[in-house]
This record gives sequence, structure tokens and C-alpha cells, in this order.
Amino acid sequence: MDSSKKNFHCDYLLTPEATQEEVFVKCGVPEMIEKSLQGYHSTIFAYGQTGSGKSFTMQGGEDSVHDGLINRIARCLF
Repeated sequence: MDSSKKNFHCDYLLTPEATQEEVFVKCGVPEMIEKSLQGYHSTIFAYGQTGSGKSFTMQGGEDSVHDGLINRIARCLF
């Protein structure tokens, strides 16, 4: 086996039709918040092509239905 090759594993994919709530739950953010409050480190890493929706996923849209992860995390904490 070539030692320069890397294997990656994908747990699941979210389609463009996924709601902000689905992203929040499927990515395990509530569990990450709970673990963070217990003293563990957590990271949400938004990676993707320009225009793929990273900012929308993190910041959200105009109303609470489209709130991104930042607002949803703040609501969970407070």
C-alpha cells in the first residue's frame, strides 16, 4: 500500500434542500454544546467552494426559520 494515500470516511451528506434545523441536528451541534459545557473542545469547520452556502449555514437568513448555526447555538446556551 502506498503510504502517501489517505482514506477518508463520510458519515452522511446533506442535500441543498436540507433545512437549517436539519443541519443543526444532523451535525450533532446540540451534543457538541453539551460536551463543551462539560469542558471538552468542539469545532465547527465550514469548508467548501465559494458560493456553496457556508456563510448562510453559519449566519442564516432574514427570519428565525432560517437562523444559522451561530444564532441557534446562542439560543441553546442562553
